[in-house]
Amino acid sequence: MKESKLDRELNAFVNQQRNTVVPAAFSKGIDQALANLPGFTENKPLKKKSRKWLYSAAAAGFLGVGILGSGFASPAMADMLIKVPGLNFIFSAVYKDVSKEQEDPHLLRGSQFHYGEKGPFNTEGVSVKVKIFTDYTEEVESYIGMKIPHLDRNADHLTIRVDKHGEKQFEIIEMGSLNGEDVVLSVVPYAVNSPQFEGQSVNPVIGPTIDISGVKADMLSYQFSQTDKENRTNYITWKRNKFTFVLAGTASIEKLTGIAKNIDNQAINLEKNK
Repeated sequence: MKESKLDRELNAFVNQQRNTVVPAAFSKGIDQALANLPGFTENKPLKKKSRKWLYSAAAAGFLGVGILGSGFASPAMADMLIKVPGLNFIFSAVYKDVSKEQEDPHLLRGSQFHYGEKGPFNTEGVSVKVKIFTDYTEEVESYIGMKIPHLDRNADHLTIRVDKHGEKQFEIIEMGSLNGEDVVLSVVPYAVNSPQFEGQSVNPVIGPTIDISGVKADMLSYQFSQTDKENRTNYITWKRNKFTFVLAGTASIEKLTGIAKNIDNQAINLEKNK
């Protein structure tokens, strides 16, 4: 099976991080994710087809999900970021401008999103319970206590990670492959805080707003290479009713927008059928 671009970058990320000291909160999340993955033990790796979701879950950490993120293990990185204001106050975004840096083919650049140290519900210091599901099922709905918009059930390798911050406080990460495109969807009901984005880019990261069924969604694109235009991670973030969404992937904005509209329609129908 041909290895996807996201697969290759996640492999490089994991290999690089083996010799890197990461913040305690981040490593704590990795330990929780690995411990809850079905069939995983310290000396027994998962089957190859499930491996990329192991990497995605490992990248998730306590702060949220990390997409191709490798540059933020050092606290000093924060001083190198350029702050960019959010267009609709749905998010905050920062990036390090690497447009004038010489490109190193062996250097992994990336981006990540999270809800800050206090999480989406201001639950700093609270022990987060992590549970992993291998599909969107009634078991997921029972655990969360509500129906949620989700990736297409026909998605390959659909994995759902649920971080429980407290009573009725959930951060849901869905990971799957749709039509050959690897995507990650973050769904947070009743979020108090907005998602935060950070990374390295050769271009400004904030793009024009996108209309999704009458709701304005914000688009961000972290371009990691001047020569390889496909070496990037795109994000679409928006709010519908009680849900805050972040959709991420290496797919084009046009493809991600199509997926986002499908997810948003689910949110509209859930509200109608209450």
